[in-house]
Amino acid sequence: MDTDQFSDLIILALTALGESESLGEDGMQQTINSVMNRVAADLAWMGGNNARAVCLQKGQYDCWNQGSSDRERIINIATNNPLYTPYVTAIGLASSALAGTLPDVTGGAVSYFDSGACKPPYWARDKEPCAIIGQRWFYPLSAVE
Repeated sequence: MDTDQFSDLIILALTALGESESLGEDGMQQTINSVMNRVAADLAWMGGNNARAVCLQKGQYDCWNQGSSDRERIINIATNNPLYTPYVTAIGLASSALAGTLPDVTGGAVSYFDSGACKPPYWARDKEPCAIIGQRWFYPLSAVE
């Protein structure tokens, strides 16, 4: 399914939903924080200075990978079930982020991993996280450059 039909707001909200729905509002905020920190970093390999481009940058957020069941699921929610409660929550968070009013609870993180789901990725080894929230470990730009 194509993403061209969705605004920057919708793409940001869907990214939060696809990456963090199981972690509730707090988890979705963390994902949005990482996106907005990447936007602020304005690096081409992360998608530049646009939230939509950052979210859809190849290999950056798993929920947008081609063939991902999450990709199809979140697009289906936006298209066919826009009143789905977690999606509505994600829209509110994304709206606040794009307005510049969503607090950053990650300490400036641009990347993270779930320590309960996987071993630390290569880029996190021997690097100091800027925040640990539950099982998620968050890393600043300096850890992944």
